[in-house]
Amino acid sequence: MLVPVLVALVVGNGLISVPPASAYARGPCPSLAGIKQYRREEGLDLDLAGHPRQIAARRRALLKACRDGEHWARSSASVWGVPLRKADFKLMDFRQKVLSRWIQQFEPWLTRHPEAAAAYAGYFPNPEKGGWIYIGFTVDQEALVAEMKSQLHLFGAGLIRPFPYQPLYTEAELYALLEDISEDEKTGKLWNGLFVDTEHNKVAVMTTKVAKMRALIAERFGPEAPVEVEFGEPARLL
Repeated sequence: MLVPVLVALVVGNGLISVPPASAYARGPCPSLAGIKQYRREEGLDLDLAGHPRQIAARRRALLKACRDGEHWARSSASVWGVPLRKADFKLMDFRQKVLSRWIQQFEPWLTRHPEAAAAYAGYFPNPEKGGWIYIGFTVDQEALVAEMKSQLHLFGAGLIRPFPYQPLYTEAELYALLEDISEDEKTGKLWNGLFVDTEHNKVAVMTTKVAKMRALIAERFGPEAPVEVEFGEPARLL
């Protein structure tokens, strides 16, 4: 299942537009810890090569810019929850373009290559490590990714690579298992959240009865079923 991940604010002809400062002048600024977490998860300080003082100074400067009411910092904080630099927008925009353009080209390619489609294990982006887009196949993974890249002449092809491990289950198999767990007469009554964890090649199940669900999964689908059961409360309506 290919789902584009939207990150850009407003992009047109390669330029990013930010709403007027007046629209966000009274919005709150985040904590320094929040800025640290966001920038780490999005891989926005990799250009500093792990130098802690420079990374910390950049974060403090962003927080100060937000508190001082600097236009770009305040408007980005209101949209993303943290103040960002123009360079951050450009980097996120580039990564999004690589992903969206790959998706547009990959779906038709997969249709034309049934052997690849039958082994397709999904994809996941990893911005924290530099914006890599990992694509998985259960057989001939390295060769299939190399063949795809050579035939499609992709934009930003350097960001696209095989899974960092060999996946065992196709995306179709995981979604079929998810559906079976959801509809099973026993497990179907216990889950509060259910999704395919493509990055780890598993089905993730959220429940308040972790031990019981694990036992039922092993009983109903086998002890080696690719399922990760974790604690999770049911969603509450606001």
